[in-house]
Amino acid sequence: AALQRDKHDQIKKIFRKYDTDSSGTMDLKELVPALAELGVDATNPAKVSGMLQEVDSDGSGHLDDLASALRRRSDACDAR
Repeated sequence: AALQRDKHDQIKKIFRKYDTDSSGTMDLKELVPALAELGVDATNPAKVSGMLQEVDSDGSGHLDDLASALRRRSDACDAR
């Protein structure tokens, strides 16, 4: 549990670092470097855009919780 908490804290710090407009959300431009810092391949903009659409709960084109989005994405991949 402590390891997960550490990872969650790391993700929150990265979210704040790349939320350049301090909106509390991330658009595609902010998401790409955040994912790259987390070790996620973010070199294909279409793939990252598709990932954002998959986890964009309200259709705004913005992500408000990177940790939950990564968890949902991971769960979806595990289910395949």
